[in-house]
Amino acid sequence: MAQSSTNIMEYVFEETGSRVIVFDRKSVVFTLCADHNFSDEDRIREAIWIHVLLRMIYESSNRRKPLSLLIDLHKTHGRPISRALAQMYQQIFSTAHHITKICVVGDFFQCVSLKNIIMTIPDVGEKVQFFLNYQQGKEWLKWTH
Repeated sequence: MAQSSTNIMEYVFEETGSRVIVFDRKSVVFTLCADHNFSDEDRIREAIWIHVLLRMIYESSNRRKPLSLLIDLHKTHGRPISRALAQMYQQIFSTAHHITKICVVGDFFQCVSLKNIIMTIPDVGEKVQFFLNYQQGKEWLKWTH
């Protein structure tokens, strides 16, 4: 974990290389690593790790307001995931009361429906980087809060 004075925390799931970036303990960007050599079991462990991490961030916040989550999947290059894994993510993200607003970049959830997805963005490459630097991260915060 690395923390800077601009209230950004970054966590990496070492088994897969996927990243979670937290802006001001309010909004979260989850970037799924593009390497497709991981098994569904690896991804399920990753999903559980993200769920626990987000729960810890929520519980350590004084404001105790649910987090906004951006799931950034543009680095998966449109490769579909298994239905079992999609259902695991659906279960984790749609039932967690500490996550309210979800924005998905890419077509990851095409085979499931999340009740709290409020926006989807097609896989548009460079434009997706909008969410991944701090200044535009602030724009994401403004949009979600």
